[in-house]
Amino acid sequence: MVKDSMSRFTPSSVDAPID
Repeated sequence: MVKDSMSRFTPSSVDAPID
């Protein structure tokens, strides 16, 4: 998953639908 990479963009919404 890209959660680890998107974690920087989503500090509070890592589980959110961030493409």
